[in-house]
Order: sequence, then structure tokens, then C-alpha cells
Amino acid sequence: CIDSTTDDSLSIRNGVEEICRRGVFEADIDEFQTVYQPSINAKQLGLKARNVFLRHRYALQGCRNYLLKHINNPSGQPMSKERMFSANSFFNHRHDIAEEIDNEGLDTVGGLLVLALLFLFGIAVNKTTAECALGKADLDALIIAGLLRQSAARSSDVVAEVQIYPLSHLDLSGNEGVRTKDNCFFVTDFPMESMRLPRNAIMPVGYDTLELLSLSAGARRNPGERVLDMCCGSGIQGIFAVFCRNGLDDDNELVLADINERAMHFAVANLALNGIHRGAWAVR
Repeated sequence: CIDSTTDDSLSIRNGVEEICRRGVFEADIDEFQTVYQPSINAKQLGLKARNVFLRHRYALQGCRNYLLKHINNPSGQPMSKERMFSANSFFNHRHDIAEEIDNEGLDTVGGLLVLALLFLFGIAVNKTTAECALGKADLDALIIAGLLRQSAARSSDVVAEVQIYPLSHLDLSGNEGVRTKDNCFFVTDFPMESMRLPRNAIMPVGYDTLELLSLSAGARRNPGERVLDMCCGSGIQGIFAVFCRNGLDDDNELVLADINERAMHFAVANLALNGIHRGAWAVR
């Protein structure tokens, strides 16, 4: 169970919402407080945010290629282009990337890089720079969706509220080429989130998560199939399994279950961001 008193006092001390209930995290909850679904507003904001990511080609391959240009393996040699990076790996290299930015600057930068800096590396970006790269409408869409906010440390910067990992089933099969429309986008906490209670933190996409996801990438969907994701956290396993099967139809269901209330709102956000609305529930 969640200790609401402790959560509320933490939120007041740090000015951070322990459980975000706005934007794509906004849920319609049943009378028993057990079944969560994306609200109409969350669905609309999720679609707008998803279109921002698709428009700027926010895909794992492009993010990985950028990282590979700036790091070497322990022997000093360039990393293999086939190397798969977890969300944790991107975050762990944030200091390398920040140092490169300090040296090179961000005068000319595209939307993909800005999204990667914000949502994978967890690096603050000047708001004017972000607006030039994404456009004002797209930047505003991410802020209204509850995914970005003004930096508390520097008011001229924007920072990500959450980590967002882009993933296609093609990424797990090792196929080359641009992967955009097939992408899922998964909202989690960053690997190191000192402002959250540890028991409430939503686990980022690690290598163990990717191993499990690879089992879903080639699975077939059967009529009447029901997908259950127990201890779902962000809901990544269940949502990815459904997404790889081209969504839900009238005969299929997806149930995401967890005891953590915060996980329910993250699952709702990921349903909204990936356009899975019908036949899907988060259950606490």
C-alpha cells in the first residue's frame, strides 16, 4: 500500500508530484478505485505527443547512432554499430554527452537530438533551442502532456519529467533501416530519481526488460487472446506484446496489474502514448 501521508509530505518538501495525475497520466477510475483507463483528455494529449515523436523521427536507431559517435569501448575502440543500449545505458553516458555539448555547443540541432537529450540522457535543454528544433506547437504539446517542465535550476531550460524509451520490434530483431511508425514509446522514471520514494519508482528499460520483450517481438496473436502483465510497472511488457500484434480487436484484451498506484498512472500514460484505448485496463 502507499503511505499517502508520507507521499504528500515528500511532495510538499521537494515541490514534486509523487503521483502525477495530469496530462497523459490522467485516468478514469472506477468507483472501487481499482480499474484505471486513460481519460479522454489523456488519449488526446497522448496522440499529440506521439505525433511529435513520430514527426521528429524519435527512434532508437537514431539515438544509438548519436551515442556511438561520442563513446568508445573500454579498450578505446569504437563501439559496434549492432550494440543495443538500454535506457540505463543512455542515462549513464549523460556526462559524456554533456561534456561534448559544452565543447561543441548546440547552435544547429535537430528535433531528434533534442528529444534524445531530454528523454534518454536526462539533460536539460535551453527552451529557445528546443523550440527552434521542435517548433513551438510541438514543444507546448509535450509540456501540456506532462512530459516536460521548466527547470527549477535554470528557468531558461526545459527538463524531462520522465524518461521515454523508443522501441520497435525491428530493433530487437537487428534489422537496419528507419523505424518510426512501428515505434512504441515507453514512459518510466529515470534510472536515478532521488526525488521519488524508492518503493514507488517505475523501473526504466534495462537489459533484462529487453530480453523479455524480445520474446514478444515474434509472437503470433490468436483470436480471443488475453494478455495479462502482472506487476506491470510501466506496462511495457503487455503493451509491447499487443503492439507487436497490431493492436487489440474486439476479441482481445490487455490487463496491466500492479499494487502501486503510481504504476497505474504510468501504465495509463503508456496506453495513451501508444494509442491503445479499447480493450485495455490497468488494475490495482
